[in-house]
Amino acid sequence: MADLGFWRLAEANSDWLAVVDPQGGEHRAGDLLARSNRAAHALRGMGLGEGDTLAVLLPNGIELIELFLAALQVGVRITPINFHLVGPEVAYVLGDSDARVFVAHERFATVAAAAVEEAGFPEAARFAVGSIDGFGSYDALFDGHPTTAPEGRTTGAAMHYTSGTTGRPKGVKRPLAGIDPSDMAELMSYLPNLFGIGPHDGHVHLTVSPLYHTAVLMWTGNALALGHTVVLMDKWTAEETLQLIDRYQVTNSHMVPTQFVRLLDLSAETRARSGTWSTAPPPAPTRSSVG
Repeated sequence: MADLGFWRLAEANSDWLAVVDPQGGEHRAGDLLARSNRAAHALRGMGLGEGDTLAVLLPNGIELIELFLAALQVGVRITPINFHLVGPEVAYVLGDSDARVFVAHERFATVAAAAVEEAGFPEAARFAVGSIDGFGSYDALFDGHPTTAPEGRTTGAAMHYTSGTTGRPKGVKRPLAGIDPSDMAELMSYLPNLFGIGPHDGHVHLTVSPLYHTAVLMWTGNALALGHTVVLMDKWTAEETLQLIDRYQVTNSHMVPTQFVRLLDLSAETRARSGTWSTAPPPAPTRSSVG
């Protein structure tokens, strides 16, 4: 195994368009690799080791992707928390997951502040994208850390929590594989292959639901591991979905039935406009030279 995995592909082709964030910002693979490497070094610098947990309360955005790719390199479990929860519920997840670092977005400042107070979460281990009282700056996480790959890389994992329909939410804590992260990513590529979605080939994946869902993060991560471009949505609407499919020439997505129904409920006139929204040619993904 030596062909796939985001990190290998990004090293081989730094100019590949890896992620389009919800604001339309384009993030090349080389830049994303550098940021995820720096974040991996930062996590280790704060004492996180194999099996430790990083908790995040973040919307769909480049920050969650950076931290996901960082955690997967250094054996850390990343727990994306449902941002519809209230303070005490978030505090419970922080405690139950044994989180050692917490990153939250200022959009959820009130909930995040209440959660860390109730959980007694150490101030030195809290970071905010934007500004939250009592939280350090997310950007400061990267200061002074190298862009090179961390030594002794070993695969981490996402540890999602159930919805808690029967009692408290429960963290799904699977054993870590103890192998190279790129090898693990290559093993996971079997699922897209079942649907005829192979590596490279100009595929573009549209992420339409919150990344705190297991399947959503898995499909997004697999797309990056296969060398595809990922387009992130923040707040889903049917019409914007069609706009993005047209603009970026999306080839695959992961949706639930309700989203398909909403798409079909759009007027025939709105659906017919799906080929007229682009204001510029879509940014064709660069095919990697690997594989």
